[in-house]
Amino acid sequence: MQQCDKYYVALSVAIQLGFVCIVFQYLQFSQTPFFCYAVGGAFVILVATASSRMEWLLSCLFAPLFAFAYSSFGGHFGDSIWSIPANVTGFLGLSSSFVLGWKAVRKSDSLPPFLAAMSIPLFTVITAFALASLMRIEPLVYDFYLSI
Repeated sequence: MQQCDKYYVALSVAIQLGFVCIVFQYLQFSQTPFFCYAVGGAFVILVATASSRMEWLLSCLFAPLFAFAYSSFGGHFGDSIWSIPANVTGFLGLSSSFVLGWKAVRKSDSLPPFLAAMSIPLFTVITAFALASLMRIEPLVYDFYLSI
């Protein structure tokens, strides 16, 4: 029974990390830095729950690799100096998400920190899609909110 649970945890981790990576690739950081900061929360959770410095080091080592992969697939970092904090935070958070996911698959005690780290970016994307859908259905509702 334990092996079956581990399989479902691994599948859940893979689906969540895949979703975040897909959204990460399609967003342009220069226009939407909010997602970088939302994913960056994973680094804070990793730092707070890490049992060794090796996990921090892995996260810091994987971040430039993810940045290289992002730019290789045509991602744009932004031209302004103000985009640097968002980029660094986003890639540290993305690599921390993978480290937390790896820990969650190996130990069941590590699943809650991974789910906490993934909840912020996932709800950010869900909220953005809901707001975009609402604006298409009834643009006056959103304009009324802005005019208050």
